[in-house]
Amino acid sequence: MTKYEIATESLGTTYAKDDIASTKELTEEVVREYKSILESSSVGDEEKKVVRERVGQRIRELVNAVDENLKEDD
Repeated sequence: MTKYEIATESLGTTYAKDDIASTKELTEEVVREYKSILESSSVGDEEKKVVRERVGQRIRELVNAVDENLKEDD
């Protein structure tokens, strides 16, 4: 079970706030790592293109899902 799944299942419980915070922190870490790859001078342009094509949409979907479905006031 992923952090996201745990957080969505805990909505409305006493654990929700911590689970949501943990999921958001992990999501931010993934986004930072993704951006660092795209900004890295040690990664070639072709590799960056592959990362953008294969991972970029998934990153956006993850961020959108967390933003839309994990609100701390739920």
